Amino acid sequence: MIIETFIWNYKGECEKGTEFANRVIQFESSKKQIQKIAMTPQVQWKFQLAGLNEDRLELEAFFDRHYGNADAFYWTDPDGVQQTVRFAQNKLPITLIRELHDPIGYKAEIILEKVV
Repeated sequence: MIIETFIWNYKGECEKGTEFANRVIQFESSKKQIQKIAMTPQVQWKFQLAGLNEDRLELEAFFDRHYGNADAFYWTDPDGVQQTVRFAQNKLPITLIRELHDPIGYKAEIILEKVV
């Protein structure tokens, strides 16, 4: 299986979030017990894409080829490191930009998660 590369460049900011899988139990005395469930954190990146209608069609085809969030692909993060990621959601929210009746562009919010 050949792994594709996500080629679209985000516009503006890219928000990175890291979350560890910990279980927290709080007792009546207000003390907490924290248990590590997994050693590897879940890392996500959230950013905006914008472009022409042709770019939107290519993005939708890429999403379809990866069955939403089922298949992994490569993406270069803001630090220049190539990551193996997948879409964090099984949906692709896209806003069409129209001029008169024809779509001329799009905006989309993308959330990618690192494959562990």
